[in-house]
Formats: sequence, C-alpha cells, structure tokens
Amino acid sequence: MSTQTLASQLSELSIKLVIYCWTPIYIIGILGNLLNIITFSRRTLRGNTCSQYFIGMSIVQIILFNSLSLTKIITNISGYDLGQTVAILCKIRSYLFIFSLGLMRQFLCLISIDRWIMSTDNARIRKFSSVFAVRWLMIGSSVFWILYSIHILIGFQTIPTRGCTHLPNPSYALFYVIQFTISSIIPFIIMTMFSIFTLRNVRNHRRIRIASQNTVPSSTMQSNLPQNIRRR
Repeated sequence: MSTQTLASQLSELSIKLVIYCWTPIYIIGILGNLLNIITFSRRTLRGNTCSQYFIGMSIVQIILFNSLSLTKIITNISGYDLGQTVAILCKIRSYLFIFSLGLMRQFLCLISIDRWIMSTDNARIRKFSSVFAVRWLMIGSSVFWILYSIHILIGFQTIPTRGCTHLPNPSYALFYVIQFTISSIIPFIIMTMFSIFTLRNVRNHRRIRIASQNTVPSSTMQSNLPQNIRRR
C-alpha cells in the first residue's frame, strides 16, 4: 500500500467520523441546551441561582458548538475550510471559541462556589447567593471574557503554510500557551476545591441531623420516667 493511498484512506475515514459522529453530537448538544434554556426559564425555577447559571452556560455552549462543531462539520462535508484562508473568518471563529470556552469554565467555577455558599452554616456567607448577585457576576464574567479574548483578533492570522493559527511571534506564542494552560488548570482546581468543601458541609449537616435525632428520643424517655425513679 502506497503512502498516497494510505493518506487518502485516512482522510476519507476522518471525514466519515466527523459526519457520522460530530453531526449527532452537534444536533443533540444544540437541542439539549435549548431545552435547558426553556426548562430553567420557567417561573418556578427562575428564582433559583443555579437556574440562572445553567441558562447562561447553555447559551455559551450553543456559541461553542457553533464555533467548533458546526464549522468542522461544514468543512468536512464541503471539503474546503474558508477559515483557513480568509483572515476575518479565522479571527472570528477563534475569538468565539476562546471566549465561549473560557466563559463556560468560569460559569462552572461560579456554580461550584454557589453550591458551597448555599451549604455553609454561616448566614452572612449565604446572603451572597442571590439571583441579583448571580446576574451581576454573569454580566461581569461575560464582559471580562469579551475584553480578554480580544488578543485573539490581533494575534491570529491565516498563514499560507499553516492555515489559521497564531502569528509566528515567539512572545505571543508563549503567552498563548501559558494563558491557555492556566485557563484550563485553574478552573479545575477551583471546582475540585469547592466541591470538596461542599461535600464536607453536607456531611457535617448529616452528622448534626443524626445526632439531634438520637438526642431527642433519649431526652423524651428521661422526661417520661416517674419522678421517684428519676430521683434514684
């Protein structure tokens, strides 16, 4: 088997995988997120802080699916990727991908923190979990990632030999690798930490509830004993 034949077979296999795997994933993802928006927008759930986060995250995931999955499907079906040759498409697609990915990770972190706030015994901390505060946090997070991702519009370009990629500038390449690594590691650490804190709070609540249930019957039995027996 020649190298050219093997390469053509691998290319054909890659196209089939994208069409038959990515297409169902894209359709299910879009429909699932639309259902999430409809479900959590109901009046009975709208006042829940997590519902606000899930609505925002579903919108962001729709942007992510369209900037990544949809473009990959169109490219493999048509056999041509305009994003690799047209600079403006390269910049917009890369910008939307970085923006939506970063914002989605931040929403996941905020959800983890909100669950910890709701499970704590400290009443002052629990006051921070409100729909008003969550909406402002979501707006602030969106503005941050809109501004932070602007470097993609400047640093990404179409290069004839490499397609859509960052400029061959060592300083920017190092910056891009570091920021992408940090934006992947820090959310994982935050979600892990606050998930552990929340689990610890839940376990403490369970111990207190079990202890109180065991204390009440014993005190009731003691009060029901005859006076002369209790004196003995």
